[in-house]
Amino acid sequence: MQEVILNAEERNAKSGKFKEAGYVPGILYGDGIEEPTSVKFNASNLRKILSKYGSHAKLWIQYNDNKKFGFIKDIQKHPVSHQILHMDVQIVSKDHSIKMQLPIIFDGENNLKQKQLHLQVQKSVIDLVGKIAQMPDAIHVDVSDKEHGYMITSDDMDLNEDIKIVNPDEIYGSIGHLKVSVEEPEGEDESDEVADENGQEETE
Repeated sequence: MQEVILNAEERNAKSGKFKEAGYVPGILYGDGIEEPTSVKFNASNLRKILSKYGSHAKLWIQYNDNKKFGFIKDIQKHPVSHQILHMDVQIVSKDHSIKMQLPIIFDGENNLKQKQLHLQVQKSVIDLVGKIAQMPDAIHVDVSDKEHGYMITSDDMDLNEDIKIVNPDEIYGSIGHLKVSVEEPEGEDESDEVADENGQEETE
């Protein structure tokens, strides 16, 4: 896995509502941290990481002279602007077992369309428990060869044997027929001529 590094800077949590432009307030907690630490992250760098690795990215946090491994535990966003308001990062040792929610990426949907089929997603995330070093960034499921009526379950997840699914009986999607819209034929052009009851053209 590529080493992702996000710098964290000290933040005064007692200074009232955080309003520093260009930064997002956050908290560091977890292994090796006695008390939750208030920090701030560069907003631009954070957005780049989220765009590439997702909202539960595994990363290294560079804080003061220390670099600690962890993952994004929670992100709070404004309900309208979707601006990031706050972020929690949980620091963990690589052999620490944790619970994570990862995104599911369904591959091969274009192949389904060629067979007049489509994927109906019922759940796009999965809850897993395992060592963070073995956790992927996302779960990929290939649906290209599935047929009508097929249900996507935990059996379709290619996971390390040491990673456990929290709810193994859940259904994550199903394959159905692609609905094809049928265009109604255009109505016949109206004639300027007026026909009488016998179908004959009226004449003056």
